[in-house]
Amino acid sequence: MKLTPAILSLLCAVSADAQTQIPKVKKPPPVPPPLPALAYAMEEALGGLSFSMPVAVVSAPGEKDRLFVVEKTGRIQEVTRLDEPMPEKREFANLIERPDGRLDDKGECGLLGLAFHPDFARNGRYFVYYSLRIGGQLHQRVSCFEGGQEQPLITQLDPAGNHNGGDLHFGPDGYLYISVGDGGGANDAFDNARFINKGFHAAILRIDVDKKPGSLPPNPHPAVHAGTYTVPADNPFIGATTHHGEKIDPASVRTEIWATGLRNVWRFSFDPPTGRLFAADVGQNLYEEVNLIEKGGDYGWSHREGLHAFDLGPGKDAVPPGFAPKVPIYEYPRTTGLSITGGCVYHGTKFPEFKDAYICADYAFGRVIVLREKNGRWEDEIIAFEPAITGISADPRDGELLFCNMAKGKIMWLAEIEPELEGVLFHENFEDTSVDARGWYDGKSVHIVPGGMRGNCIEYEWTDGSDSVTGSSAKRHLFEATDEVFIRYYLKLSKGWGWSGRSYHPHLTHFMTTENSKWHGPAASHLTLYIEPVNGKLRLAAQDIQNKDAPHGLTQGPLKGGYNGQMFDSADELFTDDSWHCIEAQFKLNTLDLQNDKPNADGIVRGWFDGKLVIDRTDVILRSTDFPNMKFNQFLMAPYFGPGLLPHAQKLWIDEMAVGTKRIGPLPRERRPAKAP
Repeated sequence: MKLTPAILSLLCAVSADAQTQIPKVKKPPPVPPPLPALAYAMEEALGGLSFSMPVAVVSAPGEKDRLFVVEKTGRIQEVTRLDEPMPEKREFANLIERPDGRLDDKGECGLLGLAFHPDFARNGRYFVYYSLRIGGQLHQRVSCFEGGQEQPLITQLDPAGNHNGGDLHFGPDGYLYISVGDGGGANDAFDNARFINKGFHAAILRIDVDKKPGSLPPNPHPAVHAGTYTVPADNPFIGATTHHGEKIDPASVRTEIWATGLRNVWRFSFDPPTGRLFAADVGQNLYEEVNLIEKGGDYGWSHREGLHAFDLGPGKDAVPPGFAPKVPIYEYPRTTGLSITGGCVYHGTKFPEFKDAYICADYAFGRVIVLREKNGRWEDEIIAFEPAITGISADPRDGELLFCNMAKGKIMWLAEIEPELEGVLFHENFEDTSVDARGWYDGKSVHIVPGGMRGNCIEYEWTDGSDSVTGSSAKRHLFEATDEVFIRYYLKLSKGWGWSGRSYHPHLTHFMTTENSKWHGPAASHLTLYIEPVNGKLRLAAQDIQNKDAPHGLTQGPLKGGYNGQMFDSADELFTDDSWHCIEAQFKLNTLDLQNDKPNADGIVRGWFDGKLVIDRTDVILRSTDFPNMKFNQFLMAPYFGPGLLPHAQKLWIDEMAVGTKRIGPLPRERRPAKAP
C-alpha cells in the first residue's frame, strides 16, 4: 500500500507524539527493515460503511446483532443488520456540544473511548472518555450516560493535547478500568508519571460506578465529581504512606489507581477466558511496549522506557529507593514502529494459527503484529501492513478481530492472501535433479530427497573420516546484477548436529560480485558474503581479496582499502537440530564518495531467523572506491568443514531458496509441514 498525502497528513496530525515539544533540528524517523511478502491483508468490513475518524468498535454485553463505532470527531454510530451485505448505521450519540464546553478533536484529543455497563440491557448506562474545552482550557473527561442524561465522573484539567490515554473497559470483576496518559509534552514534561498523589495521570484507574457496599469514597480532588462513584476497597494504593521512597499523605493519594508508571496507554483490553489485562504503552524516543497489567504494578515511566533506563525525564538518572518496575512482555524499537495501538487476544476460528495470540498494530509504520506466548516468552510475527490502525476489538458474533482505520474511515478485518513475490531473481525448490536446466552450474552431483518444506529438498552429507561433503556438490547460480540482494532459504541440521569447536565453520552459502569471474571461490574473490550457522548462531560475514590469511587473494593487485573479515552474528544461539529453520539475509553495497576517494559507511547487512530480525547493521563498508561499478551477480552453495573440523558424520538439508531484490520472507505459516525428514 502507498501512503497518500491524506494519510501522511493524518499520521502527522494524530500520531501518539504529535504535539511533543520538537527541537529545531530533528533527525528523520528511522527507516524500518523491509517487510517480506505478507500472507494477510486488511479488507473492508461492515459492507464498506464509512465513518469519521473511527477509533474504536464496541459491542454491548450479550449483544451480537449490533456494533457501536466511536468516531474521534464526537459521534457514536450504531451499526445494525450486520449479517446483510450492506449493514445500516445511525447516530447513537453526539458529544460535540456539551452543557459546559465543546469537544476538542484536534491532534490526539477527541471522543476516545466507550464502554457499556455489564447490565446495560436493563439500566441503559454507558460510559465515555472524551476531550473538551471549558472556558478555553483543555480537559479530559469520563462520563456516564443514562436515559439521554450525562453525569461526569472525572474531569481532569490537561496541560497539553497529547498523551491522553482514553480507553475504558469493564473488567471481569464488574469495575470500570480507565487509562490516562502522563499529561503530554515530551519526557514527562509536567512531572506527573512518577507520582500517585497528584492528578489522574500515567495510570490505569479502577472505579466502582455502582457504589457497591464496602467501596470507599475517593479522596477529594478538583477533577472528581463527588458522589458519582466510589473506589473498590481492594484497590492497591488505598492507605499508601510512601511511594518511590518518599513519604506521602494517604489523604492525597489517587486511590482510583490500579497500576502506575504508564506513559500513554490509549488502548488496552481484557482477555475474557483468562482475565488478563493487556496494555500497549506508547514510547518516547526508542521503544514501544506491551504490558500485562497487575494490581499495584509500577511500569517504570518516566524512569524507564520499555526495558531500558530513561534519563531525560524529571527524575533524570536518579532511580528511587526500592524501584522495581514491572517489565513489558514485549517491546519493539523505532525501526519497527513509532506508535503502538493495543489489541486483543484472538479467539476466532478463521485463523487457527493465531489461536490465543495477542494481536496489536503500529499506527505509524502499519505493522500488524502477532505475539505468541511460548515457554514464558513472547515471540512476535509481522503478518500484515495497514497504517493508521487506532482500535482493535473482537466481533461478538464470531470472535474475529475488527480494526479501525482512522485515515480511511473504515472498519477492517484480516483476510488471507497469496503473497506476491516481487523482484525475485531466481527461485529453487529442489523438487528434482534437473537443477542445471534452471540456471545452476559447477558441481554435477545433486542428491534430492523427500521431506522438504513442500515436497523434496537437497541433501548434503559428511561421513566419518572424511572432511569432504558427499551426496551433493557445490552449485552456483548467476543472476541479474544488483547493488542490493535478499535471500531466503530453509535449512535443517541433522539430529545430534555437531559444531566445529572453533569460532568458524561450517561455510554454507555465499554471494559474490561482478568483479569476480563466474568460477571464483570464497576468500579469493573481490568480495564474498557468507550466510551460515556457526556454533548455534546465525552469521553473516564479508571478506574481500585483501585476505591476510590467504595470500593468493592478493593476486588482484594493491587496493586502496580492504575490509576483510567482518562478521555479524546473532546475539543468541538460534539453531536447533532436526528442525527446519527459515534463514533470510539482506546485503546492500555501501555508496562511494568518489570526489574524496573514500567509501561511505552506509552498507546494509541484515539477517532474519524464522521471520525475526536478529542482525541489523546499516553502517557497513563492503567495498572501496576501487570498485565503483561492483554489483552482486552470483550465488554459491558450498557446504564445507575445514580440515579436521568435522565433529562426526552428519547431514544438512536446504529447501525453498529464493534470491531477489526485495525481502521474500518465510513461507505462509499454514503451508509449513507438520513433519520434516
